[in-house]
Amino acid sequence: MIASLHAWWIARAPREKRLIAAMVALMAIVILWLGVLRPVTRGLADAKAAHRVAIDRAAGVKAGLALLRHAAPRPPRIDGPLDQFIASSAAEAGFTLDGNTAAGPDTVSITIGAARAPALLAWLSTVEAKGLVIDSAAIQPGANRTVSARITVRRVTR
Repeated sequence: MIASLHAWWIARAPREKRLIAAMVALMAIVILWLGVLRPVTRGLADAKAAHRVAIDRAAGVKAGLALLRHAAPRPPRIDGPLDQFIASSAAEAGFTLDGNTAAGPDTVSITIGAARAPALLAWLSTVEAKGLVIDSAAIQPGANRTVSARITVRRVTR
């Protein structure tokens, strides 16, 4: 095949050889431009646009996070013995504590013999909203749609 192509090239006149060489050079330039340069340029432009969008999105998320950190009010600090605070809070919510044992200055373990589950969980939510942490809660079903609970509450130290 190369021999037949070489024979064909030799048979061309010098003017034809120059025209064919010019055509091949122009064809190579067009193929490089359309097949390589334009797709690479378009890909780079798309990547830059996607990068700008990602940077804007990340800045928005960081700004929102900063707003949340500064806008979220910190719960008030509970002064005094934690077991007394839990006892008074439970009494206000209508619960009778069967056990209220301080397990250190910042931890208390309580036992409630009978309570309605929705009311107990709502009270635990208010306790957490006041800046305390429920370390553990063991809730067992009881009679007449009630539950019994053993709960450990801890004060958050800052």
